[in-house]
Amino acid sequence: MALFRVLARLLHSSPRLSECSKAGETSFFLVHLEKRALRDVSKLPRSAARLSTEAKEKRSKVTRKNQEHGSVLNELMNVKEKPRPTQLTVGAKVVQAGKDFTYLLVVLGGFAVAGFLLWSVGSEFFSSNSPQTVYSKALKRVRLDPHVVEALGGPISGHGELRGRGRRREPLHQEYVVEGVTYMRMKFYVKGSLRSGTVQLDMKKNERGKYELRFLFVELDGGPMRTIVIEDNR
Repeated sequence: MALFRVLARLLHSSPRLSECSKAGETSFFLVHLEKRALRDVSKLPRSAARLSTEAKEKRSKVTRKNQEHGSVLNELMNVKEKPRPTQLTVGAKVVQAGKDFTYLLVVLGGFAVAGFLLWSVGSEFFSSNSPQTVYSKALKRVRLDPHVVEALGGPISGHGELRGRGRRREPLHQEYVVEGVTYMRMKFYVKGSLRSGTVQLDMKKNERGKYELRFLFVELDGGPMRTIVIEDNR
């Protein structure tokens, strides 16, 4: 259809066509017009494609500019005002320093209490004069005595007084002073596979402040009544 429109436009606009028709050269000039029309028609897609490409480039440029303006606008909208550093007055600084010092005292007091508790527990369980240490040494002597092993039967276990619901407490002990000398009396219980017994012992503190054993014996429970003396230094 485009070819026919071009031919019609050329026929109506070309003055040479009228002259050729008069001279009998119409066929030759039609061939010439057809070739020219073909050249013009072949140029049409290229020019259209060029126009389309230019339009796409213009649209892409406009899109990029819009995106750049939008990003700059977003950055401006997202910018937050930086907080200004607050300056404390002299009174506020004094109050803050007092609070910091109070916190420091509380922390140091907590460490002091914890250290005292640890020292108390350590001295109770690991000191040579502690009741727990005296009890452990006496029970070891009882277990190693052959007469006690023969009478009670092995293995031998020891424990203190019984509390409610079968809970056992530490052995009964008491410190007392006679003529300026410190003593410790202790009582606990032992049990073997044959029978049970009660252990009695007495300690005396020497000049170096250490307890020394005065006597240690086991009273067998049940009949016949019998007392096994392990050591007696009275």
